[in-house]
Amino acid sequence: MVWSVFDGGLAVVVMLAWAWKNLSGLAVVCGDGAALLGRVNKEEPGMGLFRPVWRGGRTDEAMRVVQALTDQGCLADAAMTGREERVRLAAVDRLTDQATLAWVAKTDKDWTVREAAAERLTDQGLLVEVARTDRHWRVRLTAVRRLTDQVALSWVARTGTDGDARLAALQRLTDQALLGEVAKTDSDKQVRLAAVERLTDQALLGEVAKTDSDEQVRLAAVERLTDQALLAWVARTDRDWRVREAAVKKLADQALLAEVARTDRDRTVRLTAVRQLTDQAVLGDVAKTDSDDLVRMAAVVRLTDQAVLGDVAKTDSDEHIRRAAVRRLTDQALLAKVATADKT
Repeated sequence: MVWSVFDGGLAVVVMLAWAWKNLSGLAVVCGDGAALLGRVNKEEPGMGLFRPVWRGGRTDEAMRVVQALTDQGCLADAAMTGREERVRLAAVDRLTDQATLAWVAKTDKDWTVREAAAERLTDQGLLVEVARTDRHWRVRLTAVRRLTDQVALSWVARTGTDGDARLAALQRLTDQALLGEVAKTDSDKQVRLAAVERLTDQALLGEVAKTDSDEQVRLAAVERLTDQALLAWVARTDRDWRVREAAVKKLADQALLAEVARTDRDRTVRLTAVRQLTDQAVLGDVAKTDSDDLVRMAAVVRLTDQAVLGDVAKTDSDEHIRRAAVRRLTDQALLAKVATADKT
């Protein structure tokens, strides 16, 4: 970068003397030949006679100069040394040099300038560093949104210190193995949930549904499961009734539904299973033997077996269930028997 048009000789001496006297400025030359306005430098000993306008000139003057620049060296100097925030921003908006952008993104005192630099970064390693370490959340999020590398996104999602940045990284992850690793191992429940919501791999979802310590995460995994064997395992064994119920709702196997309807310790889960049953023998068994009135009622309203309905109408301890059974009876002989039993 050259700050003077002249090079040695008497002309230099004359021009420099004139510039020192006229503090309004002197035409100087940048690396691409663009004429800029420089100022006599009395404030920075050892930095040369002329100081670039962006380091100490009027802001409007500096803005006009920077917005006309194309030389990357000059723009780098303006971005790194500009006195005013908006001058540095204007320089960053015209920069393409990745090394300079990285320096600004990591070191500028104003988060707006760091964010603008991060917005123009393409180096995935540098973006990861900014996403993990910048002190302002807006800069971290901007860096994450510029990431495309799946491994880099996974690394931010797993090791970042900022929950928002980690969640933003997860929303850009598509690699199922990497998502599965986060879903299975992350210490933050919200991060695991976000990973599960992007999983489609049935084996990985099954692992989460079987092993996660939090019922909400297991529930989220179950809601994305379609594998009937995995759903059956959850329906039989999960310790939380909400998770078992979610699995039961997705079961298609009548034998498994019958098992749950007869054996689950929670009435809501049994009720859910009964409402999906079509097997008349199982429904009859539940209608006659379940300890809960709601479960027996659910079985009765799905029954068509007249003999079983007749038994329930005559023997159930709950009047509402007996009446429900009577309403489903069409066999006149059985209706007569029920009527006789009621009289006695």
